[in-house]
Amino acid sequence: MNYYSKGRPLKVNLAKSKEDREAAMTLRYNVFNVELKEGLPSSHATQKDKDEYDEYCEHLTVVNIDSNLVVGTYRILLQSVAEKGIGFYSENEFSMDRINSLPGEAAEVGRSCIHPDYRDGSVISLLWNGLAEYIKEKNVRYLMGCASTHTKDVKILKGIQHYLRQKNALIDESYELHPKNPIIPAKSESDIMNGDCSKEITTQIPPLIKGYVRLGSKVCGNPSFDPIFQTTDYFILFDRNLISKKYGSHYKI
Repeated sequence: MNYYSKGRPLKVNLAKSKEDREAAMTLRYNVFNVELKEGLPSSHATQKDKDEYDEYCEHLTVVNIDSNLVVGTYRILLQSVAEKGIGFYSENEFSMDRINSLPGEAAEVGRSCIHPDYRDGSVISLLWNGLAEYIKEKNVRYLMGCASTHTKDVKILKGIQHYLRQKNALIDESYELHPKNPIIPAKSESDIMNGDCSKEITTQIPPLIKGYVRLGSKVCGNPSFDPIFQTTDYFILFDRNLISKKYGSHYKI
């Protein structure tokens, strides 16, 4: 499917060849390792962000038709595939028994990134359209995965939790996940409820997390620290059956 946005000819689809997948991994390396100065140390040798999960995943890409450059990507791991193979990446950071017992097919999404010259909203919109088409085709009910913020400042993280509570974006306690590498002290719950949600705090919230919240996704409790990427990760759960009519109509879910 081809799209044209702001004069740029773009298409979104699943990578079909080894070369397509490696182009997505090159973009990930350039964003995570080069631009953000994080990512897998082993990636420097190949200049591709690749780990043991990639061979089990499908790779959604947005490509500039004229240059054949991959400018946006997500990787997707179906629960039915993960259970027969390596499991989910998120299990390194969260105890996921409550999520794994949910009815219906689920898919973990992650490693999302966009080329710096294309961060005008057009590519993320195409990626979400691609995800919507994917979950319909595969009959996926739940999308899930880790969304990262680049801070370890507990004051800011408490403020983000307060923001999520204000937006009714925190999941019911019965589905709350326990972080394996907690970064917010458990005793701070009362502080979070009355926390700071100033403009200074809200500007620290990644646009991707805000976008997930607008779609109707839920955040499954406190975040976990990823020691490899040095990020603070929130576990996001999106129930296709509960998406708002506004976005369900837009993405044809």
